[in-house]
Amino acid sequence: SLFTAKAIELHSVPSAFQVEVSDKPKVSELARLQAEDSYSITNMRHEVARINEPTRRLVLLLDGSSDHEQLQQQMLEMVEKGELVLKEDEVEITDKDRRKQYIQQFLQKILQELGKRALLVSSRAFSGKAG
Repeated sequence: SLFTAKAIELHSVPSAFQVEVSDKPKVSELARLQAEDSYSITNMRHEVARINEPTRRLVLLLDGSSDHEQLQQQMLEMVEKGELVLKEDEVEITDKDRRKQYIQQFLQKILQELGKRALLVSSRAFSGKAG
C-alpha cells in the first residue's frame, strides 16, 4: 500500500505546517531561534533542514508580520548595508534594479521551497487560541 511504502502519511490531527505560501509568511519560533546562529533548522515534521546564508536571513524575518513586498524591502536593506551579498555566477550584483529583481525571484522560489520542506506555519498556529 502507499502507506507501507511511505508514499503517504496518515495523521490523527491536522498538520502544523502549510505548503502554500501565505501573504504574510511565517516559520515557527523554534526555526527562527535556530536560524539566529545556525544553518540547520527544525521543520514541523521534526526533521533537520539545512539552509544557506540568504535563506537563513529570510527565515529570521518570517514572523508573520511582513508581506512579500515588505520582505523584499527588508532583504534589499540588508544588501545595501553590506549584511548580505548577492551573487550571480559568482559575481556580486551591484546594479540596484537587478538586485531588486533577484530578491523578488529569490523570495518566490525560497518561500515555495520552505513550504515544501514543512517550514511554513499558519499565522494562527500556536497562537494559543482555541478553534
